[in-house]
Amino acid sequence: IPIKDVKNMLNILKEYEIYTIGRIVAFKDKNFAVLSPEHSIQLKSGGTWLDPNSGNIPWINPFDKYVWDYNIAIAKEASLLGFDEVQFDYVRFPDGAKKYNPITEFLEYAREQLAPYNVNLGADVFGIITRTWDDYPEDIGQTWILIGKHVDNIAPMVYPSHYSTGWYNLENPNAEPYL
Repeated sequence: IPIKDVKNMLNILKEYEIYTIGRIVAFKDKNFAVLSPEHSIQLKSGGTWLDPNSGNIPWINPFDKYVWDYNIAIAKEASLLGFDEVQFDYVRFPDGAKKYNPITEFLEYAREQLAPYNVNLGADVFGIITRTWDDYPEDIGQTWILIGKHVDNIAPMVYPSHYSTGWYNLENPNAEPYL
């Protein structure tokens, strides 16, 4: 449910000294992708690429500087509203991307652009990347050590469903989340 009065909500949260985080879906933004297909990931054969792993949702193009500026404009607005932190979620490429620029270039650029706004910068990442030194085998543009250079906080998403057979010596990690 959309929050109708964000300023009032933030004021109440500040009264209780609650640290506020504005979550921004960076590159898996279906609304932007549908409304601006020219800024979406495109097929070589033409048309907008649809993510088969997410119910055929289009992604906006992580290589597109216009897309970067769009996301940073949202982050600036969130900081001006009073959020303590802006956190980029889906700051990655779709699963199995074979060629990409390091996602850290976007985060470095965001850090520079947000510096005058005195807001902390965070990134949601797959929990799996905390166990790998490079982006392999995920191939989504998230490298733990490189991302950490450009953000104040990293939030690893450690959903058991992200781990396949054999992780942590478990046949089905999703069935044993506490292990």
